[in-house]
Amino acid sequence: MRILSPSDVGTYAAASAIVIFVTSFNDFAMNPAVIQWKGRVSNAARSGTTVSLLGSLFFFLVIYASAPMVGDWLGDDSLSNVLRLLSFAILIDGFGTIPLALLTRSMRQKRILAIETVSLFVQIIVTIVLAWQDFGANALVWGMLISNGLSSLLMFISAPEAGIPGFHFETTKKLLKFSTPIAISNLFRVGTMSVDNLVVSATQGTKQLGFYQLGYNGGNLPENTIGATIGRVSFAWFSEIRDNVKHRQKAFHDLTLGLVATTLPFVVFLSVLADDIVRVLYGDKWIPAINIVRILAFLGGMRVFLNFFADIFAAIGKPILELRMFVIWFVALLPSLIVGAQIWGIVGAAFAHIFVSSFIIIPIVVRNLVANNFPVKTTAKNSVIFVVGAICQAAASYSISRLIGQPFISLAVAGIVGGLVFLLVTFYPLNNIRKSFTRADHGFDQALEE
Repeated sequence: MRILSPSDVGTYAAASAIVIFVTSFNDFAMNPAVIQWKGRVSNAARSGTTVSLLGSLFFFLVIYASAPMVGDWLGDDSLSNVLRLLSFAILIDGFGTIPLALLTRSMRQKRILAIETVSLFVQIIVTIVLAWQDFGANALVWGMLISNGLSSLLMFISAPEAGIPGFHFETTKKLLKFSTPIAISNLFRVGTMSVDNLVVSATQGTKQLGFYQLGYNGGNLPENTIGATIGRVSFAWFSEIRDNVKHRQKAFHDLTLGLVATTLPFVVFLSVLADDIVRVLYGDKWIPAINIVRILAFLGGMRVFLNFFADIFAAIGKPILELRMFVIWFVALLPSLIVGAQIWGIVGAAFAHIFVSSFIIIPIVVRNLVANNFPVKTTAKNSVIFVVGAICQAAASYSISRLIGQPFISLAVAGIVGGLVFLLVTFYPLNNIRKSFTRADHGFDQALEE
């Protein structure tokens, strides 16, 4: 980001918002459908591959053809070519959907993590090299395409059940019956994460969108790391124990506490030290993104839990709760973003996210969790110590950052000391969580063997 201009980042952000939105439903949710499939998975994988590839081809052609109209609508002359090139990511996503589902189904998380780590490293290298060669926004596009292509290829090689497409009518019918509500939910889920880019671009221009996108990416790190990882595990786990209420309740309690313990210090680090993070990693030209990182760090933290709970609803056979949640979220968010952006610019758009998530979505989710006999009160009570630890961490980090004027030193010292304070305050409950997860992993492995 020190090499690329805010306008380059803004153009890429607008194009990627459209492509990411499409890839949320181009495969008609074949990924979770195959993960939860009961019976011979090879038949489901072949039929799922056919549905995924055909859907991806269709939406690729739609986006490729409509790219010039989108560029004219958003008033960005360079957006059309960037969007057309980035639309190939839709085809790549269709190819990698079923291999990822098969690896997730077999709980091969270490292999998935290794593949994604290698692909991320390749993306960073490609993007930096092309940015130095003045590729502009296309540096980000090629970085994403090459990374996603490599990831899909490695997952295909790693999943022995992944093979050629096939079609079986009854199998496809059962897959679509389960996946359709989830596909619609995914459409609205990603809509809540990408519509802000289009609103900011249309109301503030691509330069301001560049600042907003950098801040959004920074603030959304908890969801992109912790949330994405737990999402794959939790759906498979709760699908396996969906009929055992006792195990379901314990898994909810333990996993939620684990998320609290890992997400809260991450959010505090990003929010309190946002000034130092932006100055050290991106440079002074990105200073307008500081407040966006600070605000949206809380959104990233909330999304970790809200997406986790939504996945639970789908895994226990109640996808309508997930669908209803994201429809309400999207419908409430869109006008809030428009009003916020028009009045307060990119900061207003960021606050619109916080307002809708805090005062509309969280109460709905909590009510649904209680109605389905999840131990919300007990879990919340046991989470208090981690909130105390996060407050102590914030106070320590803020105090140190105010004393040290140099951003790099301030970031390192305040970040480390704040983290140590959190660990000191929460040491005993953290140790109990570690023991709980060790027992849970052993029990789940035995369940899979049976």
